[in-house]
Amino acid sequence: IIIGCAGVGICLREKIYDTLEQMRIIIQILKNISNEVLYHKNTLEDAVKIVAVKQKEPFDDLLLHVTGRYQDNSGISFATAWQEAFEEYKDELYLSKETTEQLMTLFSATQRNPQLQYEKIRETIGRIEDELHVMEKNSSNQGRMYVCLGVLTGMISTIILI
Repeated sequence: IIIGCAGVGICLREKIYDTLEQMRIIIQILKNISNEVLYHKNTLEDAVKIVAVKQKEPFDDLLLHVTGRYQDNSGISFATAWQEAFEEYKDELYLSKETTEQLMTLFSATQRNPQLQYEKIRETIGRIEDELHVMEKNSSNQGRMYVCLGVLTGMISTIILI
């Protein structure tokens, strides 16, 4: 019982670390997209497709879903395709609610101007980095707390059963 409860605590701790890792990956993806838009003069759609090829799951599927959805429906905007993809994949990502909302609305107010797209992406990167720093500070304590609570719950359950 103690080991099982400690295992639950360890799983919760690993979810925190997975969230941090996914936030780092998202930041890198956004930096790559912004560089493709600004320096390589690619359209936003092409930039996302180029960056998608270099990613691991679930991010490659997510980004390819965005570009595929945008190309399949000529009447749908890129912002709408982006929002729908994040809505569909949000359960596979361990991102916080704030980060998910920031990502879903990233291109909603962006025009076709590459400079505005770049600035909006950089602004979003800054907010996500700020959130990442706060989470990194708290993750160590939260991880230990989950493991300790798991062990404590197991010990209490064992005492009650005895």
